[in-house]
Amino acid sequence: RYEAVQLTPLAPGASPAPGTLRGTFEGVLFLGTSLEVNVQSHGLNLFGTVPASQEAPFWVGQDVQISFDIQNTKVFHD
Repeated sequence: RYEAVQLTPLAPGASPAPGTLRGTFEGVLFLGTSLEVNVQSHGLNLFGTVPASQEAPFWVGQDVQISFDIQNTKVFHD
């Protein structure tokens, strides 16, 4: 589920916390009260939703930390 993916900014050179992934922010689609985000990690594109805010929380090329709500996460192999 899109909402099971959570993003936080990652400082340049910082390591992601245990149980999370490092990714690169690739793009965003505005959906009213939320944003659909596209993040690349280890050659895969991951999509998630984050709440929309007045300020842009992410920019293309930014390093981010990706975490998951494991109980609500489903992975499909294509």
